[in-house]
Amino acid sequence: MALISRLFMVCLPIFFVFFPPWSSPSIGVHSSSVDDGLLLVTVASDETDGFKRYMRSANKYGLDVEVLGMGKEWRGGDMAVSVGGGYKINLLKEGLKKYKDKKDLVLMFTDSYDVIFTGGAQEILKMFKKFNARVVFSAEGFCWPDASLMDKYPEVKMNEKRFLNSGGYIGYAPDIYEIITHNEVGDKDDDQLVYTNIFLDENLRKKWNIKLDTRGEIFQNLNGALDEVTLKFKGANSYLYNVKTGTTPLVVHGNGPIKPQFNTLGNYLADSWTPTQGCLACGEDKINLQEVEVC
Repeated sequence: MALISRLFMVCLPIFFVFFPPWSSPSIGVHSSSVDDGLLLVTVASDETDGFKRYMRSANKYGLDVEVLGMGKEWRGGDMAVSVGGGYKINLLKEGLKKYKDKKDLVLMFTDSYDVIFTGGAQEILKMFKKFNARVVFSAEGFCWPDASLMDKYPEVKMNEKRFLNSGGYIGYAPDIYEIITHNEVGDKDDDQLVYTNIFLDENLRKKWNIKLDTRGEIFQNLNGALDEVTLKFKGANSYLYNVKTGTTPLVVHGNGPIKPQFNTLGNYLADSWTPTQGCLACGEDKINLQEVEVC
């Protein structure tokens, strides 16, 4: 980490380009993800550092993101200390209505402040289609927020995660829209509990062919799983590897009380730093000191 700190302190630019919010240049060579049939959707009220990190990773892999709720008051409760998040569903109901009849469009929802992408649209869609499902939710090792529902979940294999996490899901637009509009939801209701009750209803689970990403093939939730993943590098690329399932997740979610560890991983993921290339993120979003007025 000392090496990382020194690298981030070195800054030798002469010319700089400023980009408006959510439109930083794509670092890799990728086509628009909408052209591939994938649109990302997230909810964010403020352009925090976590949100900027999220957008950097999305832009790097050419992922088109529709942001809902930016600049609006957050009405979903204090999710850091209690349940909440129904406001996200209500924003999605309004924002995704225009896509409800697009049968070939795949929508992916993720949280934003604590999420980093490590792959592009073609990789995500390829993995999604392997599930042979209409909708896939991420999974974790904790039955939150209602542990009494634990025994109602289908059994999973050893080393797999059994319980639904609402911080990431992917599916065909009509199915996603039907799911989010299935119930009336209060802004301070718990979004994860809403989706959990839908998944645990066997008739609804079959209707929308909902599955969980129990092996972390698309989504990796880190809370309770930090000892199951390791950071790896290949040339100029960095990625996370799940040593228990042998998978390389494409969406990394620092859910729960592990934000310091997630922030550490964020210094490397999405090719922010690699042993062969050093600090690639250090060359982005710099400030031209020649334009700074000194009082």
